[in-house]
Amino acid sequence: MLMIRYLALGLLAFVLVFALALLPASLRPERDLGILNPDVLAKNGADSLVKLAEEDRTALIEREYSALRENQLDRTAHRNLVLLSLNASNANTTRNMVLNLSGYSLRNPAIQMAAMGQLLVDQKLDETLYRFDAVIRAHPTLSEQLFPLIGQHFGSKEGVKILAETLASQPPWRSRLLTHLSANAATEKLSMDVVQALSATKAPASDVELNGIFSSWVKLSKSYDNAYFAWLDQLSTDELRLAKGVFDGDFISKRQNVYFSWNLPPKRNTLSKIVLKPGSGSDSALLVEFIGNKERFNHVFQYLRLTPGRYELSFDAMSKKLVAEQGLVWRVWCVEKSEMLAETIAFKSPTPWTKHSVSFEVKEDNCATQLLRLETKATKGLDTAVNGSIYFDSFVVK
Repeated sequence: MLMIRYLALGLLAFVLVFALALLPASLRPERDLGILNPDVLAKNGADSLVKLAEEDRTALIEREYSALRENQLDRTAHRNLVLLSLNASNANTTRNMVLNLSGYSLRNPAIQMAAMGQLLVDQKLDETLYRFDAVIRAHPTLSEQLFPLIGQHFGSKEGVKILAETLASQPPWRSRLLTHLSANAATEKLSMDVVQALSATKAPASDVELNGIFSSWVKLSKSYDNAYFAWLDQLSTDELRLAKGVFDGDFISKRQNVYFSWNLPPKRNTLSKIVLKPGSGSDSALLVEFIGNKERFNHVFQYLRLTPGRYELSFDAMSKKLVAEQGLVWRVWCVEKSEMLAETIAFKSPTPWTKHSVSFEVKEDNCATQLLRLETKATKGLDTAVNGSIYFDSFVVK
């Protein structure tokens, strides 16, 4: 509880600076009086309010509340009352004033941040998040200053539940918050819990969000374990049936560009996409098309999670007008060791649909994650040049 109070006081101190920064260059003449004169504040800052006599403080508070009663959105009254409340001699007075003021305008950042500090002391997480949402929507630039509050206060079971429910409504700051939580070691577990909780809602983490989140987890923990189990948790029952040695080896799923699905990032002079399989009428296949490519290619891949043992990778391939000096190969890599486990024959010229296979072994020593990737056999020079099209289908690892 003491820690929460210190954090709340820290937030209130920030609000004081924020409110002072937002004070207008001049107040209306009839209110440009006494301690809230801009020149006095600029010269003495918060010290002038701390030294204010109680009767003078009461008079100023009444003056500003009168202004609010006339106009509930009076920004000057809000800011002045924030300053007065943060320097109240009695903690209960501060609390009551802040919460009272916060009811006038949800989009006033200074007073809402002050209210969040009080609500966090009271551990009212749902109300805190409601006000947090209002401030971030109105002032997106404050997100990086307020996101740490989520990480500090929403790690409990109740906090995760409240946060997931709010994120499921897809507020505009959702992806930015998920990125923030996943990119910090102190909040990595919270991001995992939130992703898991979101999977049970109508708005689970999107593939774009998952890819960014998983990238952060892998960078922080140096392990793919958490990302893989979170990935499985996102899959539907039908999609789980596709998660065998290779996920979606027949290119049925619409999931793309997440670590453990097919990743098809864009590359100059190439096109990689899932298309209707030529001659099938209904089946899908992977098409990789090269148009004047002269650079190394390694831009189609999928991460695998195979247990130690011997395996065989098999797939079908067909190429049209393919011209590649050294050719294209599929390689299986041990991620942890950056060690190649297998390489297929090279595809250099046009061929009809043909089945291909290669055997490899995953050893027990430091090889929990593997990478299946289509690459130019050559790594540099003119030998990397490729033109034409090649199709792939029916990937199986068993």
